[in-house]
Amino acid sequence: MDSFTPSDQALFEMDLAIARSDFYTAAVLDKTPWAYTVGLLKTLQHPELIVFGLSPDGGHGGLSAVVDEIRSGRVHLGGRDRPFTLNGVSSCLIPVLEEYWKYPCDYLLGASHYYAATGASYDPRALQLVWADEQGHFPWNPEFSSDLSGRQPLLDRRGAFSPEPWMDRCTWS
Repeated sequence: MDSFTPSDQALFEMDLAIARSDFYTAAVLDKTPWAYTVGLLKTLQHPELIVFGLSPDGGHGGLSAVVDEIRSGRVHLGGRDRPFTLNGVSSCLIPVLEEYWKYPCDYLLGASHYYAATGASYDPRALQLVWADEQGHFPWNPEFSSDLSGRQPLLDRRGAFSPEPWMDRCTWS
């Protein structure tokens, strides 16, 4: 290899984190921030996880809590009708449609790049961690807090992606 690019460095750091703790958390700071895992498909044979609307630390904490439960053998079946309590917050996991792994709405871009770079074959599967408001209402409930509306696009249905203004200036490789 003639040069070590920033992309190579990022993939190297992901691989080290995955070797140490079964997954890497990528955080995206945007108008609606999100965080997602990389490596769970490889290490725990579990769909990757994604969460929206939390700070990077909050997103990592929520995803880590789910991974801890997976490691302990607790299985949360995906679906809007299967809530559970995670760190005192009513939560659920919903399946992410495959279209959200693809350009232009690749919310799990780092995972796609990681698996492509390592040559691993993978079935793009992910679950979205959805959190309820303080009254226990989820974003699909009419009673969900209007103050939190729009912070969690729901990736179990088509059309949850809306391009951000910066996306037309990005190049994807």
